Amino acid sequence: MPMPKTLKLLLPVILLGGYVFFIYRPFNSLPPPAKFFDPLRGFLQPAAGFTHASSIEMTMPALKGSVKILLDRRGVPHVFAEQAEDLPATVGYLHARERLFQMELIVRSIKGRLAEVLGVAALPSDRFFLENGFRDAADRAMAAADHSHPAYQALEKYTAGINHFLAQLSPADYPLEYKLLNFSPSRWEPQNSAYLLKYMARQLSWHSSELAFDRLRAAFAPEILQELFSVENASPAPIYPGLFRDVFIPRIPALLWGTAGWQNNWFQQPPTRSGDYDNEVFHDRDAEALLLGSNNWAVGATKSASGHAILANDPHLGHSLPNYWYEVDLHAPGVEVYGMTLPGAPDVILGFNRHIAWGATNCDWDVLDYYKIELEASGQSAYIEGRNESLQISAEKIPVKGQAPEEIKIRWSRIGPVVNRDGVDYAMRWTGHLSGDEYRVFHDLNRAKNFSDFTAALRNYAAPAQNFAYVDRAGNVGMYSAGLMPIKTAARSFGAGDANDSTQAWPGSPVADRILSTMWPEGFVPFEKLPHVFNPPEGFVQSANQKPTPENYPIFYNWSFAAPYRGVRIREILSAGRKISLDDMKAAQLDVHSVVARTLTPVILEAFAKANVTNATVAAAVDSLRAWDFNFYTHGVAPTIYHSFWEMFKEGIWAKHFQTADGKTFMYPPRRVLLALVKEQPDSKWFDNPKTPAVENLFDRVREIFAASVTSLYDEFGADLSAWRYEKYHKVYADHILRLPGFGIDPAPRDGEDFTLNVAGGREVTHGPSMRLVVEMSDPIRGYIVNFGGQSGHPGAPHYQDQIDEWLAGKYFPIRFATNPQDIPQEEIEETVYLKPKR
Repeated sequence: MPMPKTLKLLLPVILLGGYVFFIYRPFNSLPPPAKFFDPLRGFLQPAAGFTHASSIEMTMPALKGSVKILLDRRGVPHVFAEQAEDLPATVGYLHARERLFQMELIVRSIKGRLAEVLGVAALPSDRFFLENGFRDAADRAMAAADHSHPAYQALEKYTAGINHFLAQLSPADYPLEYKLLNFSPSRWEPQNSAYLLKYMARQLSWHSSELAFDRLRAAFAPEILQELFSVENASPAPIYPGLFRDVFIPRIPALLWGTAGWQNNWFQQPPTRSGDYDNEVFHDRDAEALLLGSNNWAVGATKSASGHAILANDPHLGHSLPNYWYEVDLHAPGVEVYGMTLPGAPDVILGFNRHIAWGATNCDWDVLDYYKIELEASGQSAYIEGRNESLQISAEKIPVKGQAPEEIKIRWSRIGPVVNRDGVDYAMRWTGHLSGDEYRVFHDLNRAKNFSDFTAALRNYAAPAQNFAYVDRAGNVGMYSAGLMPIKTAARSFGAGDANDSTQAWPGSPVADRILSTMWPEGFVPFEKLPHVFNPPEGFVQSANQKPTPENYPIFYNWSFAAPYRGVRIREILSAGRKISLDDMKAAQLDVHSVVARTLTPVILEAFAKANVTNATVAAAVDSLRAWDFNFYTHGVAPTIYHSFWEMFKEGIWAKHFQTADGKTFMYPPRRVLLALVKEQPDSKWFDNPKTPAVENLFDRVREIFAASVTSLYDEFGADLSAWRYEKYHKVYADHILRLPGFGIDPAPRDGEDFTLNVAGGREVTHGPSMRLVVEMSDPIRGYIVNFGGQSGHPGAPHYQDQIDEWLAGKYFPIRFATNPQDIPQEEIEETVYLKPKR
């Protein structure tokens, strides 16, 4: 049937209308095709900061004087300002130019505004951050800060620098992620920098095992928990090996000690609640693997080959692109500082100036406690310390892209936020909810000249608690563990408390502990009494997230820590009897010798020493371990064999005991406990497989699990052991922060393992050294650095991931800490930026 004439005439109009509707209509969270593919302002148009002219000059009203920025071939800015107060605005401009979307994403995370641009998939994140009080805590901390301090004036300047950059942008200049998600950059506020601090505090100190212990106590006898989950009273290589007998006030109550007898009584108490806690942060069976670690160590002049103090630091964080850090070299009258900044804050966080250098590792103190709280029927109040008290309740609407806002209620008690975990209400107490003055800390650290200035700056530090290593031009070396250390009993780590019981809380919280508050009413260990050392007899300091203090330290601050073996290895290297050079420090950061493998491999060999091995592949695998030096290099075969066994061994021993019939898993004992059983109790009942009629010992299980791991490798790589090289088995992964396909790195072979200094945990490595820094306080100062990724946050930009190959290869870039612009060779300058004040 022929088409009607009218329809023929209308068909082009209909098709054109449909085409226009299609190309200008957004799809879910994607932008309209016409906008995204627009050749003048779409994704093909490079973002501001993606490429750079050789020379730029601009006016910035926030400046008092002129600023010259020389960006080198790695994109590192060497900044020379006529006025020190102009440095923050300059750093703000640079951060915005290179990391704008990363900064926006962090701020939106804490504010609970991700769903506004990412859609419904981001709602769980928004609920989490809002209900758990991160935004409110940041707002209170900023309100409580001393805004007369120059650090907060610097934040205003920093904000002005960011917003000056934003004011220059047209939609065509937006970073790719904004175009893809179809929204515009938000104006920066000084408050946003406080959100960054809470974001980092959450990354490094938001962990608790209390609810996981409640599950354990509901299912296991007290004596079992006492045996496998005891307080870690001693470390083979504590950060502070010296005695603390005379450091503390003598009338500290005995109940502060996490003694075995007291702890056993706690295990015998009924749990707060039995049941499942699948939402608990530390429910994971290998809770220790979730802790983010770091290394730092330093040698004083007496231990140094050059006679100058040397410091090394490699903070371990999750791998992503862009990386956390942005490297800067800043110079102005009264301020000269080099190191790593966090986009979102103006000061160097880790680095050095003309006088001192500092680095940090995570303390891993237990600073997050849960208290079961009974809400009144209306939900408007709760029973705290025997009284029915009103809650602060705010209704919140979370904007959601593509649908109506989500309504939630945020509840605060006098203890902290009130949250629900699997149908049970808890009030939380976390040091990150309290007000510190971290911006003042880093502002002052950047200007510190000696150990006295260094400690004066740290006095204002609250969270996340860090072990700060120190060296200076005079050859001194030190360490200070800074942050809020709550005064509390071990009970606070071994199960949720009761908000109605005043004897269970930390002092300093609204639920006062009557016993301890008379001694230190503020509820925290005084700054002077925190673990610290200056010029120790051995001539060096070291930390790797292990338990910092010896047995006689009279304060309980956690039941378990990161496995101590990286600390053991650092101490081995620094105690070897020779003086340490700058190259030695770099080599130590790249060290892949495993103390644990050195302990466990002889056990494997002993298990097979008299066994009749009929499987040729198993026999060849055992022979490979006999010739091994316990180093985890990618070219080796033995590392693959050992690592596969270790992963299956820890799972094979504990899964039979800590998994239920329906597949749910309890928290496993710490790795230190498993290794202690291996070394000291080969006939322990824990090596028996309860699923078999036979009674197995350690060596039986080693043979069984080793054979299974070899079979697994055989199935994956074939019969030829030369194909089992570690480079094929063990790789590092890093995605773009939005997981955009093609904007991460290709999986790459990775040296190291969980317990090596060059840490690379798991088979698929997703966290490790976020940067490596070594610096010698000579004249001139010498140092080396490498960043995971690069300086730029723009996918595809020249400096987006241009340091990955060097990072993987264990290479470094020499630090050029300039005195004046002429110190930077012309051939190393990629771009020059002139910023001038408005006259």
